Amino acid sequence: MNPTQLAALLESHGTGTAARARAALLDGGTGVVWDGAAAPEQFARIYRRRLHRTRRTGQETAGLEDAVDRLAAHQLPVRLGQVTSADGAWTYLLFLSQDARTLRACTGVRRRGVGTRPDPRRAVQPPVPSCWISSACSPVTR
Repeated sequence: MNPTQLAALLESHGTGTAARARAALLDGGTGVVWDGAAAPEQFARIYRRRLHRTRRTGQETAGLEDAVDRLAAHQLPVRLGQVTSADGAWTYLLFLSQDARTLRACTGVRRRGVGTRPDPRRAVQPPVPSCWISSACSPVTR
C-alpha cells in the first residue's frame, strides 16, 4: 500500500483521529500495514486495558474509546496498520478490514518525552514495526 492509498483510506473513515493520522502521513510521517489478521475482540480487550491505563496516567490519546467500541462491535478479522508522525510525537494505530480496503477503527497516542516540535539537530527515528501478527510486513512505500 502506498502513502496515497493509505491517505485515501484514512480520509474515507471520516473521524477526527483518522484525519490527524492522514495529516501526519502527508506531513512526512511513516506508515505500515502488516500482513495477517486477528480477531477484533482480542484487540478490543487489549485496547480497553490501554484506555484504562492512559486515563489513569494522563497519557494523551485520540479516539481510543471510539476504537475500542468499534472493535468490540466488529465481527470479522482485522489487520493492523500504523502511522507515525514525522517528529515521532504521535503514533496512530489503524484497524483495517482483512483485505485492507476499509478502515474499521483508528486511535492515536502521544509518545511521552517527545515534543511537538522536531529538533533539527536531532533526527527522531520512528520505531521499527514489530510484526507480531505475522512474520511479514508490508511497509508503505513512497
